[in-house]
Amino acid sequence: WVSMAGDPIVDPAGRFEGFRGVGSDITEIRQTQERLTHLANMDVLSGLPNRGRVRQLLGEALGAATVGNVPCAIMFLDLDGFKPVNDTLGHPKGDAVLQAVAKRLVDEVGSAGHVGRMGGDEFAVVIPDAQGRKVVEQMAQRVIDSIKEPYDIEGTRIEIGVSIGCAFGPVDGATVDDLILKADLALYEAKGAGRGIARYFSSELQS
Repeated sequence: WVSMAGDPIVDPAGRFEGFRGVGSDITEIRQTQERLTHLANMDVLSGLPNRGRVRQLLGEALGAATVGNVPCAIMFLDLDGFKPVNDTLGHPKGDAVLQAVAKRLVDEVGSAGHVGRMGGDEFAVVIPDAQGRKVVEQMAQRVIDSIKEPYDIEGTRIEIGVSIGCAFGPVDGATVDDLILKADLALYEAKGAGRGIARYFSSELQS
């Protein structure tokens, strides 16, 4: 990256003769700025987009969905049975489980969406193209099946599960905050219905 600044040179007769100025190599400064931006948008433990970045990604998907008339979706994921892992095995093994969960999520979602960590044992998936609801439902089931497979953390077998709440934009919510609220309501329903399942927002959940 090079920063250049200069002024035009004009001779006494008013003829343009070029520019005189300076050029500076700002590659290192630019790389530092990009690293800081990346860190500001990244969850350090999992390497996934953090809560703020998930909101940005959802906003972009929602804007495109509104203009292009192709729905997007947001999945909220909450791990089932994770708290005892931290309480009984300690945070290092708990962190290792969260990292393993992050990898499984990325593997299952692939290029169809963006996986992020909202904090604690909560994750999210932003799906820019959710035109086929069946595809989203199949993805949710694959995620549930994948996450419940046992984890081997330093010789310790750990079993957890995941509950999922999903909402579609802009039909379920026209703003990021509204869509997040609807997905959260669906997640609450999934947790209350026995866990290890996916629920999708419907108007009955607000009644």
